[in-house]
Amino acid sequence: IAVYCLLYMLKHLDSDETEAPAQIISIVIFVIAIVIALSMVFFVFQHIVLISSNVTTSESIRKKYKQNAFDRGCCYNWKEMLYHI
Repeated sequence: IAVYCLLYMLKHLDSDETEAPAQIISIVIFVIAIVIALSMVFFVFQHIVLISSNVTTSESIRKKYKQNAFDRGCCYNWKEMLYHI
């Protein structure tokens, strides 16, 4: 959505004032799409870290373990998550 809005804004950069409301709406949608995309990138990164250490979100928030007994190493944790070994 952000790319489409950006392309629309670039295509209509030199247009007359009759399309000004459409350009403003396009800018607003572009900003909202970028904010949502950045927040999703943060959540993906957070869950990559959680999967790598074999910790649930709840355990991460509560800091339940001083040393996680279920952590078997990054590669095995990913195999366990992907293949349910």
